Amino acid sequence: MQFGLKKTASLPKPPELPIKWIEAHFEELHGQWLETQNQKGKYNFEAFSEPQHQMWYGQLKVVVEGGDDKSLRQFLNDDFYQCWFNWAKSARADVRELLVNNLILLEGNYG
Repeated sequence: MQFGLKKTASLPKPPELPIKWIEAHFEELHGQWLETQNQKGKYNFEAFSEPQHQMWYGQLKVVVEGGDDKSLRQFLNDDFYQCWFNWAKSARADVRELLVNNLILLEGNYG
């Protein structure tokens, strides 16, 4: 959110409703934010095959459904899996559904 608010403030004519502007430009802002985090340049997840994404999703799902906060933190402490998870939250419906349906992800502040 802070990234979006800074972007709105830097516009030649800042919008009167910055939150609405951020919502309307979310995809573009998200891409810019990822670039600042060097996540987009580090891994090109769009280039990976669907079976690979399903494998990573399956690994995440096993850890999440196990309900063990420590295991989930270890999983997401890995740079690759953390970057994939951050990318997948906006790019994959299965990951978004997993987020909504599992309290461990909602309560644990995992990004």
